[in-house]
Amino acid sequence: MHPITLIEIMIASIFILLLLMVSVILRKKWRKNGLILTSVLLVITFAFFFIRPYWIDYQIKERIVVLDEYLKERYPGESWEISSIDHTTYRQYNPYHLHVTFSKELEIQYSYHVNWKGDIKQVSVYTPDNIRLSVLNYLEIEENQ
Repeated sequence: MHPITLIEIMIASIFILLLLMVSVILRKKWRKNGLILTSVLLVITFAFFFIRPYWIDYQIKERIVVLDEYLKERYPGESWEISSIDHTTYRQYNPYHLHVTFSKELEIQYSYHVNWKGDIKQVSVYTPDNIRLSVLNYLEIEENQ
């Protein structure tokens, strides 16, 4: 589990514990409502931390399909491999930046961002030091700016 996730869980736990303590010291009528509210927030928090990684995985798969269709239309007859980062390990990076390696340029990795609307933009290129950007076959960054 990533440290950011642990911090989020600790903050949510502290908030729920404070709410529980306040609920316990309230009068009987308000105590019941406070305990119900605390229970609901606890269930929502557990659901959020449980469902979030699966939701991000689902969105990444959907965006890979959109990017693959875009690449098929833009570069017919070419082949490529699409990958993404492990969003549970590398929380500081955007999981919706998809990395593409074309079969004709195996040492070069192009990074595309696909947003929730399906808009696609090439955001970066990772190259070895001895390769100039002017010789890249699939560079689109100038077109998008």
